[in-house]
Amino acid sequence: MGKTEQSRKSVVRGALLAIVGLIAAGCVPYWENGGTITVNGNNLSWPAAQEDDPGEEIAYYQIWIDGVRAGLTTVPNCTLSGLAGGTSYLIRVRAWDTAGEYSGTITGQYSFWGVLSETVTPSGSDPEMVPFCSGGPDSDGDRLPDIVETNTGSYSSLASTGTDPNNPDTDGDGIEDGDETLGTTAGLNLPGMGTSPVHEDLLLEYDWFNDTNDCGWHSHKPTVAAINAFTAPFTNAPRSNPDGVNGINVINDYGQGGLFTGGNQIADADGVLIGGVGGAEYLTKKAANFASNRNGYFHYVMLPHRYNTTSGSSGQAEIYGDDLIVSLQCFNSTSNVSKTIAHELGHNLGLRHGGFENQNYKPNYNSVMNYRFQFPGVDTTCDALGDGGVDYSIGDRISIDENNINENFGTCGNVPIDWNNNNVLQNGLVLDLNGQGGLTTINDHNDWANIYFLGIGDSDGARLAAPELIEEQPIPVEYQNNDE
Repeated sequence: MGKTEQSRKSVVRGALLAIVGLIAAGCVPYWENGGTITVNGNNLSWPAAQEDDPGEEIAYYQIWIDGVRAGLTTVPNCTLSGLAGGTSYLIRVRAWDTAGEYSGTITGQYSFWGVLSETVTPSGSDPEMVPFCSGGPDSDGDRLPDIVETNTGSYSSLASTGTDPNNPDTDGDGIEDGDETLGTTAGLNLPGMGTSPVHEDLLLEYDWFNDTNDCGWHSHKPTVAAINAFTAPFTNAPRSNPDGVNGINVINDYGQGGLFTGGNQIADADGVLIGGVGGAEYLTKKAANFASNRNGYFHYVMLPHRYNTTSGSSGQAEIYGDDLIVSLQCFNSTSNVSKTIAHELGHNLGLRHGGFENQNYKPNYNSVMNYRFQFPGVDTTCDALGDGGVDYSIGDRISIDENNINENFGTCGNVPIDWNNNNVLQNGLVLDLNGQGGLTTINDHNDWANIYFLGIGDSDGARLAAPELIEEQPIPVEYQNNDE
C-alpha cells in the first residue's frame, strides 16, 4: 500500500471518529470542545452543558470529589464545604439531561466533551465534616439543595438523601437534615457518629465523678451494660420514621474513643455538687467538660455522687430541656443506672411523673417515669407490680375511677387485682390507689407517642424564664445495692 493510500485511510478514520464523537454528543449532554471548571475560593463554576436532542434539556450537574458523589446542582456552579486545607482534591462534573442520559458516556478521543475535571487545593479547612458541593435552590434552608432531597424516606448518598425539600427536619428529631448528613457548621461530625436525616436520633454525653464518699472509692462512670440496658427500649420503640424502620437511634458518648471522646471524668475535690441542674457549679463544670459545638444537639448527663450538697435524691432534670443529673450515691447497679438515666431523660423529653401530669404512683401508668416503676421496672404481668426492665408507657392501661373501682378489671381490663387485699373482688370500691390524696379518675399516658425532641435547643446561662426542674425521690431502701 502506498503512502497516498495510507494517508487517505487515516483521513477517513479521523473523519469516522469525528462523526462518532458528534453522534455521541448529539445523544447525550456535552461540552463542545470541553470546558473548564473555574475555582474562586470555595466556589466552583463551569460553562453550561449542551443538549441537542429535540425536547430534551440539561436537568442537573453531578459533582464528584475524589471519586465519591458529593452533590447535585441544577445550575452550573456550586460551593464546596468539608475540605481540609492544604489537601488536593480531584473535582469532576457530569451533566445529566431530562431523558436520564449523562455526559460521562462519551469515550475515546472526545471524552473531554463529557466530563469536566479540576484539582482543588483549599488554603483553609472548612468546619463541616463531609466533603460536599452545594448549588441551586434550597427551599427549606437546611443546606441541602432541593435536587438532592428526593423525599423518598431512604438515604442512599449525598446525591439522594431521601429527605423532604420543604422540611428542614424531615424526621422531626430536632436536628436539621443538613447537620445530620454533612455535619454542623461548627465542626460536629454528626454523620460520623451515626445520625440519619430520615430516622430519629437522640444524643447524650455522660460526664462523671469519682469519689470516696460513704462507701470507699467508686466511680460513677456508666458501664457498657447500663448504657445498653438504657438504650434497648429506644431502639425498639413504637415510633415510626420516614425510612420505614421503627425506633429511636440513641447515640451515647461515655468516652469510648474514636469520635466519642466527649464523655470524661470531671475533676472534683469531693464528688458532690453544691447546687443542682443550672446551678453555678453545674454550669461551670459543664462549660469545662462539654464542647460548645454540642449545644443544641446533645443532652448532657452529669453523674456526681450527690447534688445540693446533702441531698439523697437519685437525680434531677429539666422539663423540656437538655440537662440532667443522675446521682445514685453508692448504689450504681446496672438496673439503677439504666432506669434512672431513662427517667431523667424522660423529663428532658417532656414527660412527668404521671406522664402528662404530676400525679405520681398511678398503678395504671406503666412507665419508668412513675416512681412506682422507676427502680423495679415496668409491669409486664398486669399485677401493678414492677417486674420488668426500662420502658416508657404505650398508654394501653385502662382508666380507673377511684370512686368506683371494679377490682375484676385491674389495670389491663382482664386481670383482676384485689386492691384492698381483703381476698374479695369488689365492684364499686372507693380507694385512693396512688396515695396522693383525694379521689379522682387516674389515667395511663402514651409516653412514646408524646416524645418532645426540641429540648436540646435549650440554652445555658441567662434565660428569660428559669426552666422547670424535677427533683427525684431518694433511692428506695430495697434498691440500695450494687447488684446488677
